[in-house]
Amino acid sequence: MYKLTQKILASLLLIAMSATAIADDIDIISQSVPIKTNVLFVMDLSGSMNRDAAGNEPPLAPGVPSRLSELQGAFQDIVADPDFEDINIGLSVFS
Repeated sequence: MYKLTQKILASLLLIAMSATAIADDIDIISQSVPIKTNVLFVMDLSGSMNRDAAGNEPPLAPGVPSRLSELQGAFQDIVADPDFEDINIGLSVFS
């Protein structure tokens, strides 16, 4: 009797879990209130970012930007772009 009860409870739990896992993309798309997109950028601040794009180590030639300065400029351009004003932007760094 105990094993039968276990099997019934396990079956009911499995059925309950599978029913709650069903979702459709149309639920998100058809909402009348727009949903803001979340984007997280992960920026590398390790020592290799002080090299130039070709991988040459510092000191760099005059006027040659480092990988980090190129990345920072690109990130600033993205954040300043008016097309991204309705997007929540986050920044995380690692080194």
